[in-house]
Amino acid sequence: MHCCVALRCWAAHTGAKMTDGVGFRQHVRDEIAKMRAMNFTDRRQYIWEYYKMHIIGLLIGIFALGAFINTMFINPAPRDYLYIAWLGPQPEIGQLEALAQALQPLVPEDLHEVVSVHSYAASFDPMMNTVLQQRFATMVQIGGMDAILTTSVGVQELIDALDWLRPIYELPGAPIAVSLYGSPLLYEVGIDSYDLYLSMLINTANVDRILRMLDMLLDGVPAL
Repeated sequence: MHCCVALRCWAAHTGAKMTDGVGFRQHVRDEIAKMRAMNFTDRRQYIWEYYKMHIIGLLIGIFALGAFINTMFINPAPRDYLYIAWLGPQPEIGQLEALAQALQPLVPEDLHEVVSVHSYAASFDPMMNTVLQQRFATMVQIGGMDAILTTSVGVQELIDALDWLRPIYELPGAPIAVSLYGSPLLYEVGIDSYDLYLSMLINTANVDRILRMLDMLLDGVPAL
């Protein structure tokens, strides 16, 4: 009894699908025949009137697919050659962008990569500060951050908070942070270097790049 009921349900469901398929094909034939009987102007108006939303949806889909292909394969966004976090005083507009641009010669011409300098300076917005702290911690944990520019107080706070910094030059007794005081490059981009230090993150894979950047920053600074 139950088997018969199940078979009837299956047959009815299959028949409905077949009927739907046949009905759709007949509908397409009717539409084509109807448009063939129209002149060009009437045909254009008919298509736009009845298939406007379909056309708009198709165009949006094509645009989205093209944008995806362009972003992922044809013109992908450049990767970070170095990712530097700014933990100093609140920078003026354009200063960090100018610094990143000044450091761009570090990147070989055959690499589609950039030097990025992002501000994590504290603001008067507690919610924004929380977001920045979470982002900072995430970038450190995933190894996405290479170096930090901060003050002497900032270096000490990082040492006290967590062992995130590694010795510069990786030599016995090497400093955790190097002073950038007197850097001509920082002076050129309008950044005060009086109490500014560079530190490396413990899990960076770009030690050699950071050392080259340090040489660039200190180029022209008189030896003590």
